[in-house]
Amino acid sequence: RTKKIRSSFTVDELTREFEVGPHNVVVRPVEERDAIDLYRTILRNRRNLQQIDPTFGSKVKNLGCVVEGVQENMLALQQKRALPMVIVANGTLAGEIGFLFLDWDRLVGYIGYWLSPEFQGKGIMSTAVENLIKIGFEDLGLEHVDITTRRTNSPSRRIAERLGFTYQSGIRDEVRGFAHRLTGGLIRAGNVQYDIYTLSSANATTDAAKARRPMFFQREFKKLASSDHTFTNVL
Repeated sequence: RTKKIRSSFTVDELTREFEVGPHNVVVRPVEERDAIDLYRTILRNRRNLQQIDPTFGSKVKNLGCVVEGVQENMLALQQKRALPMVIVANGTLAGEIGFLFLDWDRLVGYIGYWLSPEFQGKGIMSTAVENLIKIGFEDLGLEHVDITTRRTNSPSRRIAERLGFTYQSGIRDEVRGFAHRLTGGLIRAGNVQYDIYTLSSANATTDAAKARRPMFFQREFKKLASSDHTFTNVL
């Protein structure tokens, strides 16, 4: 069944953009040409982003790191392992969103996102996540979507709660000195706790808590994806 779902659409069908409300915002698949703007956006907002997630961008040493990360994401898209997208507001690259990993065995999509501070508070990310959920359920045939966010990241948690996600109190993802990759650079996460939210489709045949894998920061991660490039929610 999962093979049929995965082969029932082409990459070209995935690579379509959508608009977000009245804000002149477009969400589209990431392209290699985005690396320069991504790098500039991260540099411009490094301090603000690190206030939300201290690990974010801490090892983005040069443009080459971001280029490598974009290339990894584009490869994951071609292999249907992920759906990486960028958020463009008024012609400015404002952030990223997407399915960081598509678990075709359990039909779970793991959502990640970040947005530049000057574009926050306008409902852009909530609407973008809502559209991504629709793509996951209606186009990809997913049964569950997941948002994993730092426990201290209240804005990101509010997005999940506003969109009807269920807080999975029985699941914990913890990082104790585990190094993982972010936009091509190795970072040290230290002692960080993450909260997990899930949303299930009306046609789900499995329980979300059982289907959801501890993929980001536990041992299974390297088994689940050939690329360990990821980003956590820092909005």
